[in-house]
Amino acid sequence: MSTATTWIDATDPLARLPKIALHDHLDGSLRPETLIELATAAGIALPRTTPAALQHWLRNFAELEPGRDWEDLFGLSTSVMQSRDQLRRVAREYVHTLAADGVVYAESRWAPEKHLAGGLTMDEAVEAVAEGLARGVADVFELGHRVEVRQVLSVMRTGSAGQQVLDTALRAADIGVVGIDLAGHEEGRPAHEHAATFQRAAAQGIRRTVHAGEAAGAASVADAVETCAAQRIGHGARLVEDISISGESHDVHSAVGAWEAAGSLASSLLPGPIATQILDRGIVLEVCPTSNSEGVVVASIAQHPVALLAAAGIRVTLHPDNRMLSETSVTGEMRAVVRAFGWSHAQLRRSTLDALDAAFGPAEALERIRAELVLPGWG
Repeated sequence: MSTATTWIDATDPLARLPKIALHDHLDGSLRPETLIELATAAGIALPRTTPAALQHWLRNFAELEPGRDWEDLFGLSTSVMQSRDQLRRVAREYVHTLAADGVVYAESRWAPEKHLAGGLTMDEAVEAVAEGLARGVADVFELGHRVEVRQVLSVMRTGSAGQQVLDTALRAADIGVVGIDLAGHEEGRPAHEHAATFQRAAAQGIRRTVHAGEAAGAASVADAVETCAAQRIGHGARLVEDISISGESHDVHSAVGAWEAAGSLASSLLPGPIATQILDRGIVLEVCPTSNSEGVVVASIAQHPVALLAAAGIRVTLHPDNRMLSETSVTGEMRAVVRAFGWSHAQLRRSTLDALDAAFGPAEALERIRAELVLPGWG
């Protein structure tokens, strides 16, 4: 197992604050060292063969590999997550990374349908991840850090395994699976294509989050809520397209000044029907500023609409999306909004508590985490 690595300074007071990670892809969390070691052992060719060079390639994929699909990145990481041992290791190290990030509760999302090439069934793959997570939790507990980790199983928009994924989630509820997700290419693959799976999940008490409002606009968010009964929205940044300032519409490519002035503009923000629905239902957005600022939504953190969404009353929470690909963490996302928008301790605390409120884990466990870890840590 590779030595612990993070992209934060663990002595930083911000890093030590207790955090909640809801939008955190397991196959986007591998350490470059681990990816190289597993690929070498499996005879899989990599585009770069040293940790630093591989990390640079992953972080700058769009520039270095123009025209290639970002799914190729996940194809690389999932290629070394096809056996029980590989899945156990990746999951175990993921928990170590959470601990270094100050995370006390996390929901690791991943698509089991992508991990069957080595002969595993979905049930076996989920069991292997559960075993790795449990080992990681025990490891960091011995070092004095408490973290609870659950699984959210992703259904791929481009696939047809939704009902199978849901059945797997139902069978694995007793080993830590707490919900399902809809992930993958958003444009041209509307959420309603998977409505039957998500409506069945709702009927059977399985919690639901849907990637929406990232590559597609605010209507994508409405589709996720109305047809898939989404309880949380993954990303949701482009919901801002349904919010106007003093009656004048602004899209995510508006002037930077609009976002920087978001706090003073709060009284002038006018939510449209989709944003109003999100507000009225108290639906939480799992916002990933760094990931969204790599050309998918905006070109820089300074242009990200997270501050305007928060000023409009939307419950925004901060998450890393893909720790390896975006070279970030929950701490890193908090630092980004502090630097770009001057967020205060109180704003970060509110975002953390909103994330805990929206978590899919057992109510008793979440309340214990709130009382024993989050509230004492944030003051």
